[in-house]
Amino acid sequence: MEIKVYSVCHIGKIREKNQDNFYCNGIMPGTESRNFKYGGSFDASSPLLFGVFDGMGGHLYGERASLYAVQTCEALFSKYKGGDPFGAMNEICFAANKLICDEMENVVKGRMGSTASMLLFEQGGMFVCNLGDSPVFLLHRGKLRRVSCEHTERRNYEQIFGDNYDKNKKFRLTQHLGIFPNEMELSPYNSRENIETGDRFLICSDGVTDMISDEEIRGIIMSADSAEEAAERLLNTALDNGGRDNITIILGEINGEVPKTNFNPPAMNQTEQTAPAYNTSADNPQMSAPGTFSSQAPSYNYAQNSPAPGQAGGKTGRTPLIIIAAVLVTIAVIISGILVFRLIGNSGGEAQPAAAAPSSTQSQSSTSAYSKQLDDIMDKFSKAADDVNGIIVDITGETPPAAEATTPVTEDNNVEENDYQNEY
Repeated sequence: MEIKVYSVCHIGKIREKNQDNFYCNGIMPGTESRNFKYGGSFDASSPLLFGVFDGMGGHLYGERASLYAVQTCEALFSKYKGGDPFGAMNEICFAANKLICDEMENVVKGRMGSTASMLLFEQGGMFVCNLGDSPVFLLHRGKLRRVSCEHTERRNYEQIFGDNYDKNKKFRLTQHLGIFPNEMELSPYNSRENIETGDRFLICSDGVTDMISDEEIRGIIMSADSAEEAAERLLNTALDNGGRDNITIILGEINGEVPKTNFNPPAMNQTEQTAPAYNTSADNPQMSAPGTFSSQAPSYNYAQNSPAPGQAGGKTGRTPLIIIAAVLVTIAVIISGILVFRLIGNSGGEAQPAAAAPSSTQSQSSTSAYSKQLDDIMDKFSKAADDVNGIIVDITGETPPAAEATTPVTEDNNVEENDYQNEY
């Protein structure tokens, strides 16, 4: 089996930087290249890997994140001997994620990230791995189908609004490279696709799919005489339609006899995937041997319960404090009302003529009655405070802090987070 590919990485018409990158079985764009093209043919008797990585982060080095992903592909896949395609691609995702997180924490002090969409060809099968929304298409028997998973909030909108939502909305990513382990578990999507001679595949960034509909993409790929012609037509169409984002394309064609095998690599449950164990330095990641793919999470150089750079503490810890504050305010209002009501009542019911001075006995009686009322109110307040303590224990499972403890100040990171995601 032979695979002919043609790859394009173009800055587009609007962006000042090209934050996309690709890996074409050992071929990578130059780090300073704004526009890069490559065409070649590969013998699929040994494993082949192709991937597109769409960096994000605005001026906080999205292009660096996608570059780290490509360099991780080269460092790990160059040592891969076959037998575990899902394990190999997932390990690339976790290793690249660690490099990016370390860079954010120790150098950038801000957010950056990248999508990851990869195809690995091995023993006649095509294996998919992706994080984010850079799509992977397979043209099989005249039908174009997305074989990747879109990791965005679109599914949430569909569950809430059904079909009544803006289909053209740019949805925020729910998975990508550049996620700290205390934020969310990294969970790459994996699937296997059967292929035949004449099938074509496309891996691209959303600079293509935002400018060209799926039906137009199918028409271009179907009508082109070669992978190169199809890729060039996709590039020119995206540019003609606005070219608002970077444009990256890997378009391949399956030629020759596709092996018929019963190869069944280790499968991973999509809802239970976790990071493999690896002990690598940031400069020299190493591929683990086939069959040693582990489920232990990687170790990071910061406390797991601390917020990631640029992130305020989560909402979970603030919810009990909000409830407690609301209960205390309510109690204070009730007590104030009782005091005011009692004082007004005493004033109206026990008023004396101005000329008549109260006797010593009457004064002592009034004072005693008022003290008794105040004691009753304080008893009620003490009981209410005990109830509040019970509420706190029920919510947090812990004894509440002393009254003099201060509330930590949190920062509003909406602007930074929005810029980080809107770069997509």
